[in-house]
Amino acid sequence: MPSTTDLERLFNLVVDPLCIAGFDGYFKQINPAWARTLGYTEDELLAKPYLAVHPDDREPTVGAAADVSSGVTVLEFRNRYRALQAKMKKLGITRTDGF
Repeated sequence: MPSTTDLERLFNLVVDPLCIAGFDGYFKQINPAWARTLGYTEDELLAKPYLAVHPDDREPTVGAAADVSSGVTVLEFRNRYRALQAKMKKLGITRTDGF
């Protein structure tokens, strides 16, 4: 079993955005790829729920979070994120129940 330090190192070195998100819409932890991809600081991304989610994708995103919180399995979900420079980024979200 990898150590916590090894898992944290991997989490921070992966080039794709990885996150731990709560059912409340807030990111609990993000890796540096989120800031590189979207242009926001880590603090900005952690401070507001669904900060960068495209307005048209917020309702489906909230719905998917509600499904997961009630026990429905949602294995993959796609939505668009607003980059700081007003460009849109499409990201696929894959859920896991833990390590």
